[in-house]
Amino acid sequence: MSLIGRDTERLGRHPLLAQADTDTLAMLCRSALVQTFPEETTLVAQGEPVDYLYILMDGEVAVSGTWKDREATLTVLRPNATFILPAVVLDADALTSARTVHRSRLAMLPAEQIRQAFANDPAFARAVAHALSADYRGLVRGTKSQKLRVGAERLANYLFAEQARQGGAPTFELSHKKGTIAGLLNMSAENLSRAFATLAGYGVIVNGPQITIRPNAKLNRLARPDRLIDEAVAPCSAENSAQNRPAA
Repeated sequence: MSLIGRDTERLGRHPLLAQADTDTLAMLCRSALVQTFPEETTLVAQGEPVDYLYILMDGEVAVSGTWKDREATLTVLRPNATFILPAVVLDADALTSARTVHRSRLAMLPAEQIRQAFANDPAFARAVAHALSADYRGLVRGTKSQKLRVGAERLANYLFAEQARQGGAPTFELSHKKGTIAGLLNMSAENLSRAFATLAGYGVIVNGPQITIRPNAKLNRLARPDRLIDEAVAPCSAENSAQNRPAA
């Protein structure tokens, strides 16, 4: 389905397109498609050519990788995320697969048009460079967390991030199934269960998908959120030390 007025306006405000030349934006919007996909639809297959740059407008998309008979979820994308930009820019095969987690609505911009805009529009090229740089920093953060933290520490910081994203209340629900969380944290299902058991001794109560975090300094000392690893570091309780807060 081609774009309608509100879709064009929304794309025009997207960080990747907001500074693009008027002609560039018009070209991309003319060739763009918007489509709603049902749950568990494969959008991109690992190893296959990439025909579109996707912008997630509503829903969630899981990005995963496979090797032999193994599969791991690398990230779960939320609205306004783009994928798979590096493969589009390089005109290369996809290194990962992408599928919808829930019913999702996506804008699809032809890859060839993206490369044309990248070559001819300096403002758009800067936006692409900014997006790729932000993605790289996210990759570094994730790698540092996996290499430097043990499982219980990774899980504690994941729960703090989920709690903050949902408003900061002591009780909240996990956004994803535990199998997906295990993949995101580079853990087996068994190791994730052990990590949850460990956190029970630090004031974390699990009731199915519902999590309750009792504010306490002990859990903060275990997790030690770090602004150079975690995307956003929020105080986890009144006792949270100043060294764990982001610099002003």
